[in-house]
Amino acid sequence: GGTQANNSAAVIMADPTALESVCIDAISANTVNFVGGIYVPAGAEAQVYDVIVAAQGAGANFAYGVQAAAGSTTLDLGLSWFDVEAATNRPAWGVRALSGATTSVAMTEMIGSPALEFQGGAEQVAKDNLVRGGVTFGGSGVSLIDNLITGNVPDGEPGVTNCRANYDEDLLPVDC
Repeated sequence: GGTQANNSAAVIMADPTALESVCIDAISANTVNFVGGIYVPAGAEAQVYDVIVAAQGAGANFAYGVQAAAGSTTLDLGLSWFDVEAATNRPAWGVRALSGATTSVAMTEMIGSPALEFQGGAEQVAKDNLVRGGVTFGGSGVSLIDNLITGNVPDGEPGVTNCRANYDEDLLPVDC
């Protein structure tokens, strides 16, 4: 754990780089501000596939499985699993893409609260995922396509340019 997102991750991606077929356990029993699994710094280009991340911070204010920094960051993510827990009533993002980070997430399971956050401002796409714990989004360029979402999805939020074929745990349509 660390004092900010960019110094709290178990893995900090270089540019350009790929991470594949690994398991990351990012656990902090201490009171820290952030606990993170994978951090993609501003301006970096990263590919993450077939990765399992457990990020737990009982005393952490914030926790994330993978976070793409704001700006010209590019994250291509697939076939992975993120399970994230933070202190009570604190954000625990499975996958988080800050404003301006070009991000693609496919065939990935995200567990958190919220499980997925897209801040928009660039192309940010989630397709064919299992999202357990809700979604938050804003800005422009966000697409949610063919996802199973078992948590809250804001309805009518600006910025979602493509929202189709998303369902809840009862296989009822989810609107964005």
